[in-house]
Amino acid sequence: MFKLLINIFIYKFIYTFHMPAFLFVSGFWAKGYCNDKGIVKPIKVAYLIGYYVIFQTLFLIIDKVFLNHNKPFGYFDAMIGLWYLCAMIFYYLIVPIFKKLHPAIGITVTVILSLLIGCEQEAGSFLSISRCFVFAPYFFVGYYLTTDSID
Repeated sequence: MFKLLINIFIYKFIYTFHMPAFLFVSGFWAKGYCNDKGIVKPIKVAYLIGYYVIFQTLFLIIDKVFLNHNKPFGYFDAMIGLWYLCAMIFYYLIVPIFKKLHPAIGITVTVILSLLIGCEQEAGSFLSISRCFVFAPYFFVGYYLTTDSID
C-alpha cells in the first residue's frame, strides 16, 4: 500500500511540472522562428502540421484496427499527446503578435486568457484549444526570457 502511494505521489509530482517545463523550453527556443518583420518561418509550421497529420492518422488507424474503438476518424480532436503539436502550431502562428508586445503585457494577456478559457464550456477538446490557452503563459515566459536573464 505504501509503495502504491509513493508511486502515485511521484506520478502526480512529475505531472505538475513536466509539461510547463517543456513549453517553457519550447518558448525559449522559439525566438528564431519569427523574423524582424514579424513573419513566422512557414517551414516550421508546415513541419508541425505534417507531423500532426501523420501521427494523428497513425493513432486513429491503431485505435480503429487494433483497439476496435468506435471513435470517428477526424483531425480536430488530438489523440494522446498530439495536443502539444497543436499548441506549438498555435503559438508559432501568434508569436508575431506577442513579439510586438512588452513582455509584461504579453504575459499578463496570456495569463488572463488562460484563466478565461476555463469559463468557456465549449472550448473542450477541439484542436486542444483549451490546453493551448492554459499552457500559453509558460510558452511566452520562455519566449520573452533572454539568455542574459538566465545568467
